[in-house]
Amino acid sequence: MATDITGMTGAVTLPGTPTLGIEVIAWSARLEEDLIVIPPAFAHKMKAHALGAGRMSGSLTGRLTSGGTNSAPFIVGAADNATWDGQFSGALTLTADSTATACTYSGNASFFKFAISRPHGGVATVTCDFKFDGAVAVAWDVA
Repeated sequence: MATDITGMTGAVTLPGTPTLGIEVIAWSARLEEDLIVIPPAFAHKMKAHALGAGRMSGSLTGRLTSGGTNSAPFIVGAADNATWDGQFSGALTLTADSTATACTYSGNASFFKFAISRPHGGVATVTCDFKFDGAVAVAWDVA
């Protein structure tokens, strides 16, 4: 069973010193969940179904950040970025809405297929694909 999801905010935190990341401004993803068939037991005549493990992948667009907050730009080759270990995996949190009681998807993810664009006189953005590496924590608030 697959579900397409989109959102407008989120954050990526990559390992290293200083903290590097992406301030997400738009994303889309596909959440795939396995449907497990539970065979009938004892006097039950109908089999049941349950959701199993899920996989989530998609693409995001955002601004590169550094310094532990989403306010300082990441400068390629700058001396203070020399200790970054170059891994393209880290913590990912995606928000499906912009309300105070946000619905979020979070976990560790790998990032690939990066494209950086900067319109003339505009703010540079990065677009990349992602794939959660393991379990996806879903916090769905119905308030």
